[in-house]
Amino acid sequence: MRINTESSHPSSLPTAALLAVLAMLIWPRTAAALTGAEGQLLNQGFQIFNAQTFNGNGRTCSTCHLPQSDFTISPADLPTLSAHQRQLVFGTNIRGGNAGQAALENPTILNKLLLFNINDEVGGTAAEVGTVQTPVGPFRASMSIAGLALTSSNFLPDFCANDAPPELIENGTDLVKVICSPLPLPFPASAIAFPLTDVFLNNQPPTLGNASPGVDDGTRNIELGWSGDGAIADPDIFGASTSSSNQDCKNAIDEANANISDLTATLRAFSLAAVKTHLTRSLNRVPGVDFRCPKAAELDALAAFQEYLGRRFELALKQGVPTDSDDATHTQNNFASGTQTDPSQPVITFKDATAETGKAIFLDGNAQCNLCHFNAGANDATGLVHAPNVNDPSAPFPERNFTSKQLVDLLRCTDPNGSPSTCLNGSTAIAHGLNAMVAPVIFPQDSGDKVSNGATAVSSPGSDCNAGINSGGNTACISGSGLKAASFNLQSLIEAPRKNSFFHNGAFNTLEGAISFYFSPTGDQIKAFAAPRKGETGAAALAALANTYFSNPADTQNVLNTMGFFLRSLSVVYSLADCERLLNDSIDLIQQHQPTTLQTMLCTNDLKDVTKVIGGAQVSLPPQYSILKAQIPTLQIELQVGETSRSSILLSNVLSRLVGYRHSIATITPDLPQGESPSPLARGD
Repeated sequence: MRINTESSHPSSLPTAALLAVLAMLIWPRTAAALTGAEGQLLNQGFQIFNAQTFNGNGRTCSTCHLPQSDFTISPADLPTLSAHQRQLVFGTNIRGGNAGQAALENPTILNKLLLFNINDEVGGTAAEVGTVQTPVGPFRASMSIAGLALTSSNFLPDFCANDAPPELIENGTDLVKVICSPLPLPFPASAIAFPLTDVFLNNQPPTLGNASPGVDDGTRNIELGWSGDGAIADPDIFGASTSSSNQDCKNAIDEANANISDLTATLRAFSLAAVKTHLTRSLNRVPGVDFRCPKAAELDALAAFQEYLGRRFELALKQGVPTDSDDATHTQNNFASGTQTDPSQPVITFKDATAETGKAIFLDGNAQCNLCHFNAGANDATGLVHAPNVNDPSAPFPERNFTSKQLVDLLRCTDPNGSPSTCLNGSTAIAHGLNAMVAPVIFPQDSGDKVSNGATAVSSPGSDCNAGINSGGNTACISGSGLKAASFNLQSLIEAPRKNSFFHNGAFNTLEGAISFYFSPTGDQIKAFAAPRKGETGAAALAALANTYFSNPADTQNVLNTMGFFLRSLSVVYSLADCERLLNDSIDLIQQHQPTTLQTMLCTNDLKDVTKVIGGAQVSLPPQYSILKAQIPTLQIELQVGETSRSSILLSNVLSRLVGYRHSIATITPDLPQGESPSPLARGD
């Protein structure tokens, strides 16, 4: 039976009602229904997220995670904010505390890049927080908080024969040690070199190397924040003794430490860190004075709301489960022959040639996108593509991208085309990239993960490195204290097309521009690239892709635009499926006489994302995308009418039409039951 996907107006109720009934008959609900109690908890979580200041500076979570902007914020959002909202974003009323003349935010960096100071030191001394003109930083973009269950786990389930979670340790130079045994494991304190195994622990004899250990307590299992270190781990940060003012803070941290593999427990501690860092009245950050500790029930509701946002599944891009048949040579890309993690994982096939071509480019070995963004998500191809040696691992482990310090500096001081290819000293450095954008402010270095890695690294006295301008190609140069070589979480490309800025520092403002970075002279320094791209520049790889798919090695922009359209198409499918899930939840809640305002808002935002993502495409739109974009306003009206009138029939009609539009764009085999499939990648979060 074919579902009509043409436009229908709310006034044509008999037709809409008939379609809705038919849709429910042929589209039976298989996912568990949302209960009234769950709905109330989600509403409570959103109210806290949107309105609760925790007796702080007036900011709320939604100050920097705008619901209407996919829960992020970028420079493009500033003109849409009221004067009061802008004041909160810029944090003009946050006092310096013990530092006296100090400020939390740098207004120039905020205005030009919308990057927030994530320095979270307690005490507010000048050494910790800087001055009005030069806050210490680091400065980072507001992150997406959608699909957390699929983008935050750091488990390697296939690497260990036993059930114990693996311990992963790195020493700041892109080397990883994987140990399968019960946690916790102490990091070696001795300076004596120790052997490192092949990152991927396959059936072949492991590759061994040697490295001197640093001082590290291992990597967290749940990676939240750009560097995975956003959740507070030390309860004594709020004081060694316990009082009524800090009790709730310390309890949340203790619970997270006792459940390091539990997303909810870690997310509660992460929300607490956000309150302490961004909502404080002064840079002293004293509980009971500068803010109040969130209550346990508030943290529960906040976590439930955030976990509710976004997708619940991850689609395979190509049928077939990769094998380890190339372990002996390390020359093939297993994922090119199939990307299912399990034969039952749904596979997506687009119905237009442009998106399918973009998908083929994405999977091509000369692009190497799928290596770190497996199936375009935030999971690298662990166990599928193996490292030729430990000193140049092809992919570290899920959600974590151990780039070199130099590369992260280059994201700061090079232009979008990757020039200059090294972060030069002095005036040359500040004349390029983000430094040029925020001049005369010198954009500070970002050392990534904040976990201590030994003594401060220094270079020659008086150098620009020591002045915090750039590394000048010196990968040992880390300004400030001795932090790890820069390490950042991989971000999901499924949600990326909905954003307005890219990378942890907003270095690019278009999706296609962000893609081009990986083929630039800067991108050539990424260690993760494996064969066939090893030994090949990004420019050569891009020319090869252009020749393969467009018979013209000079047609490189078409490669970027086509791959960008694939990612946009994939994002659209996920947005439609998420809206389907929310409509089903609305129907469940209506039957239980519960409000559906939150679900309607989130579904409306999904549809806004569809319009935005399609509208930004740099290719000629296939007709089904143009039809969908034209129908979005009507769907939004019908969605609002259905919510206001509490009509399951109208909402079911919108649901059936969304399914039809999704089917017009891509085939998912097997299809998703009501837009929500149990994740084949569930990892015990």
